[in-house]
Amino acid sequence: MSVRSNILAFAFKIIPFRHTAIKNYLSLSSRKKNYLRSSTPPFWFKKKWNIATNIINEHLVFEVEQKDNTEPDHVIFYLHGGGYIFKATKHHWWFLNRFLRRFSCAVILPDYPISPDFTQEEMMDMVLKSYHQVAEKYGAQKIIIMGDSAGGGLCLSLIQKLKIEKINQPKKVILLSPWLDVSMNNPEIAKMAHLDPFLKVETAKMAAKAFCSGNNPKLEKYSPIYGDIIGLPELSLFIGTHDIFYPDCKKFKELCQNKNIPLNYYAYPRMIHVWMLFHLPESKMAMKDIFSIIE
Repeated sequence: MSVRSNILAFAFKIIPFRHTAIKNYLSLSSRKKNYLRSSTPPFWFKKKWNIATNIINEHLVFEVEQKDNTEPDHVIFYLHGGGYIFKATKHHWWFLNRFLRRFSCAVILPDYPISPDFTQEEMMDMVLKSYHQVAEKYGAQKIIIMGDSAGGGLCLSLIQKLKIEKINQPKKVILLSPWLDVSMNNPEIAKMAHLDPFLKVETAKMAAKAFCSGNNPKLEKYSPIYGDIIGLPELSLFIGTHDIFYPDCKKFKELCQNKNIPLNYYAYPRMIHVWMLFHLPESKMAMKDIFSIIE
């Protein structure tokens, strides 16, 4: 574990702001929530790439293309994390910028509706329509569905939905520190929760309660680990062993093994939640692995 990673983990431990921030955020009025919920790319990102927007179900979809490249080799359909209650951040745009610099590719980021103002059904409907639109424009065979944290869980839910509706699947799916079971009931979580300086079980449960609207969190539409995982596209999963989602990711790996489902599984020792989105030496290592999957 690098010095920089240790410093970041220590900083998260001594500044316990996330639990209080999320609690306060969920108590804000809808008007104030909407004001805080901006996924707009930062200024520097807008200067580098061609960015178009369209609206699906009254929510924006950001379509990023490289200048003078209208026929990309890959299309990254990215579902951002944020516990289903926050929108994309500058960290997501910085992360996506690395793909645009490395590959002939386009990046699609749906600014999907989030909890508690919208339901999972509204969220999935918007994401599914976005995928249809992208597949029609570029072809499903070019699409790589990718997402972090809650967005990783949404990625798995999306491809399960595509299978049910017999829609052309993407060529690959990459899950980054995915939230696969929002019930947080895996007994292994309690045993290692003290190792995670970034996420707290109580915080995750608050976000899950908003996402599930009072319904059973073990329903597969909320927790895709309980859904059908047979007949899906090529799957890759990245997780840190100091992430409270690690026990459920291990469980998912075992499910895949038991069903003879190929899974590219990358467990990074002592890494925290979504470490690949930060400026760390281990982030560069994860990026090399992700690039190799795409290549």
